[in-house]
Amino acid sequence: MRIFLTTLTISFFYALTAAFFSITHWTFGDFVYSFVMAFGFILIPLFICVFFFHFLLTIYRWTKRQPTLITQILTLWFVYNLTSLLISLPDFIRHQNNNGYLPYKSFAEYFMTNMLEEFINATIFAIAIPLLDTFFRVKFIKPDTSQKY
Repeated sequence: MRIFLTTLTISFFYALTAAFFSITHWTFGDFVYSFVMAFGFILIPLFICVFFFHFLLTIYRWTKRQPTLITQILTLWFVYNLTSLLISLPDFIRHQNNNGYLPYKSFAEYFMTNMLEEFINATIFAIAIPLLDTFFRVKFIKPDTSQKY
C-alpha cells in the first residue's frame, strides 16, 4: 500500500506543479490536459523507482540492518537515472538513424536538450521518496501492536 501511496502522492504533486508552472493564458481544459500528461509521464519511472526502493528495504530488513539515508538516496538516484536512460536511449537512436528526425551532434547535446529535466527530477525524487515513505509509515500506517490472547 505504501508503494502506491508514495507513487501517487509524488506524481500528483509533480503534475500539479508542472501544470501551474506552464500556465500562461490557458483554459481549464489546457490545464487538465497538462496535468494528465505530466502525471502519466512520471508515473511509470516513479513506480519502478519506488518499487525498487521497497524491495531494497525488504532486503535490508531480512539482513536485520537499516540502510543510511544517503545510501537510500544514492540508490534511488541511480535507479531513476538508469530507468530514464533506458527509456530515452531508443529516442536518441531514432534521432540518429532516421532522416525525418533532427540528428544530434553527440549524446551530450541530446542530454542537455531532452534528459536534463529527468536528471533534476531524479535528484528531487531520490530525496523525496525516503522522506515521504518515512512520513507515511509513521503517521498513517501504524503497525498492529495489539496482542491476541
